[in-house]
Parts: sequence; structure tokens; C-alpha cells
Amino acid sequence: MTSKSSVSITGFQLKYVALISMTIDHIGAVFFSAGSLPFLVCQAIGRFAFPVFCFLLTEGFFHTSSHNTYLKRLFLFALISEMPFDMALFHFPKAGNIQQIFLHQNVFFTLSLGFLTLCLVERFWMENALLSVLFFSAALFLAQTLRFDYGALGILLILLFYGIKRFFPRMPKPVAYILSLIPLFFIPGDRTRYFVIFCVPFLSLYQGDRGEASFMGKRLPGEKLFFYWYYPAHLLLLAVVYCFR
Repeated sequence: MTSKSSVSITGFQLKYVALISMTIDHIGAVFFSAGSLPFLVCQAIGRFAFPVFCFLLTEGFFHTSSHNTYLKRLFLFALISEMPFDMALFHFPKAGNIQQIFLHQNVFFTLSLGFLTLCLVERFWMENALLSVLFFSAALFLAQTLRFDYGALGILLILLFYGIKRFFPRMPKPVAYILSLIPLFFIPGDRTRYFVIFCVPFLSLYQGDRGEASFMGKRLPGEKLFFYWYYPAHLLLLAVVYCFR
């Protein structure tokens, strides 16, 4: 029997860490010039967010009662978030370049495609491993071609989190998470990419306890959707502040 660490972190607490990290990253991207010191500091802190969200996505895949409902929710918020994403990060329509909004799609599209790929791989792996590999390859191609956030590297990260948990459950957690993060070390042009490694201690403290969303000891209503709505809402707020600064 393995004993749990005396210090642990719940799934909801991990989400808060990711939300704070993501918000700081987006503040830097919206308000500071690319390559400036404030921009790089915000970006370095923001490197925590995506791997944590991908990790929680794979945890959700293993524990959700309905893959279909989970996938539909992810895709719905991908659609809801796209315009706030373009408004905040590309200053649309103020920037006046409508083509720019087709060059990068928000992270919910990456998470949706990653989750769909997990469903297909899980469904067909034992029946036809080659078909599963084809699904995986198609997902990498689509993520890169359609310019989803993090592209093929993001899908690969999700698949590594899934594969190590599924096929190597006894691997020491820090080792498993570092191996899973390797794709993000190859993000082209990202000077802060290696800062993703600092999410490993947070992930290692997770013991499988989902926890609950609460503030000052009080449970938040609608906690399941709060983390979904936060993404488009904070982007829209940043876009409005940028326009009227």
C-alpha cells in the first residue's frame, strides 16, 4: 500500500494555479511589446498553465462519466472563446487586419481535438493499433494546419500524459511529468519554453483528489462551468481594457 504525501493539492487548486498563470501570460501578451522584459516575465509565469490544463484534461478523461458531454462542452467553449481570443491577443477589429484572426485559434480547440483523439485511441487501440496511430497522426496534422494554440506539440503533450498514465502507472510522478513535457521544449521562437518544468512540483503534489471550488470556505455555485467561462470572460475584459486604456 502506498501512502499519500502529507502535503497535497486538489484538482480545483491546480485549476486556480493554471488560471492565475494563464491570466498573467495574457496580460503580458496584450499590454507589453513582444520581447520586452515585462512580456518575457509574464510569459515565463504563463508557461505553467497549458501543461496543467492538459494534465487535468487527461484526468478528466479517465474519470468523467460521459466522454460525449465532456467533448461537447470543450468544443462549445472553443466556439464561444474564439472572438474574445482574437479581440484580446490580436486587437481585432481595432488592428484592422481580419486575416490575422485566422492565423491562430484558441486553446479550447487544442483541448477539444486532444480529448477527441484520446477517445478514438482508447476505443480502437486494442482492436486495431494501426488505426489508433492514424487517428493520432491526423490530430497532429489538423492541430498544426488549423493553427490551434500549441499546434501538434500540444496534442502530443496530451497523448503523452494519457499514455504514461495508461501504460506506465508505476513510473515515478516527477519522471512521468518531465517526460510528458518534452514536446513543449521544442516550441519554436519561445524564449521561456523551459519554464514549463516548474509545473512539475505542482503536478507531483496532486494525489487524485478532485476537491471542490470554494472561496473563503464557501462553495462556489456552478463550479464546473466557472473554469470554462473564465477563459472567454477574462480575454474579453482584457480586450475592453486595451481599447479604452
